[in-house]
Parts: sequence; structure tokens; C-alpha cells
Amino acid sequence: MFFCCNCENGCRKGDEKKKMFKEFVKTPKEEFDLIDKNKVGFISFEAELDYANLHLNEIERGNITDFSQDRSWFTFMDSNGDEEVTLHEFDSFL
Repeated sequence: MFFCCNCENGCRKGDEKKKMFKEFVKTPKEEFDLIDKNKVGFISFEAELDYANLHLNEIERGNITDFSQDRSWFTFMDSNGDEEVTLHEFDSFL
């Protein structure tokens, strides 16, 4: 994988570069834990929706999809249909 943060003063070196990389790139488990704020071990539709909308707003896209109107993205992750996405459903490699 190639990653470049496009730093204004050129590439960062050593520990500074590692720190910056960790801030931007999360493992699936770290991402899951950020979404599962109440630490119940699964992600509800509402929790995932809040997280998705927060990150889309940060990107400041012109036409942001209203994920609340189309649940197909959540249904795709929720493979057993119980309205709860577990860590394994979030990333089946974990």
C-alpha cells in the first residue's frame, strides 16, 4: 500500500511519519470501536449512520447521499439480518 499525506514542507521522517500515518489509517477493529461508542460489541444502524454522516461532512462533498433513506449499505453488512453488525460482519477477515 502506498500512502502520502502530501505534507506542505515535504515528507515527514521517522516517528513523526508513523504518528501521522496512525492518525489517518485505522485498522478495521479500530474503526469498529470508534463506531461502537457504547461498547456493546455490535453496531446499530443509527450508530453507523451517525459515523458515516460525520465523516462525509468532514470530506465536504457537494452531493452527500442521505444514507438514512437507503439502508441497503447496512443490510449488506448485516449478513444475518439481526439489525446488529458485529465485528466479524464488519470485516469478515477478523
